[in-house]
Amino acid sequence: CTETIIRQVGDIGRMVDEFSSFARMPSVVFKNFDIRDAVNQTVFLQRVAHPEIEYIFECEENGEMPINADSRLISQALTNILKNSAESIYRNNDRVESKILVTLRQEEEVISIDVADTGIGLPDINREALLEPYITTRDQGTGLGLAIVKKVMTDHGGEITLGAAPWVIDGRSGAQITLSFPSIKLEKVGHSKVEEVI
Repeated sequence: CTETIIRQVGDIGRMVDEFSSFARMPSVVFKNFDIRDAVNQTVFLQRVAHPEIEYIFECEENGEMPINADSRLISQALTNILKNSAESIYRNNDRVESKILVTLRQEEEVISIDVADTGIGLPDINREALLEPYITTRDQGTGLGLAIVKKVMTDHGGEITLGAAPWVIDGRSGAQITLSFPSIKLEKVGHSKVEEVI
């Protein structure tokens, strides 16, 4: 009962935050940075917030992965997706494991972040509508979380793709959301080594 109350209070707080964020989206401040560090820190914060969920961060590249973007907005977009994944896992009463896999990869001049979960998954029909404002599958949702992500990606010349997780557990596949950005040449950023947070 206490856990339910805490979660409901958290839902209300998130609704207020999402309305405020959508109404006052800040201007994009572009800066060159290594996206590996930003993703690693964002995943770490969600791991601390949801210790009952197993968060896995995998990076397919050994070197730096530079992009020209607003690190604040990219972190906010990824946070929104990770929060959606956590809520989807909590709603999956039939789950046998609680897991969120975040994969950072690069293909030619595109850097992508894949977020896959063991939640209830996305609808098969008209799922792209979830990217529009005020469209949600949750009773207590605002429908602004993914709309904010879409706005951030559009402002960065990137893309967001909604799909199914690369696994099926007990006949159910969770969701996978992919964020894709144009990369930049390595010499445009510093060469400091990035250590993943354990």
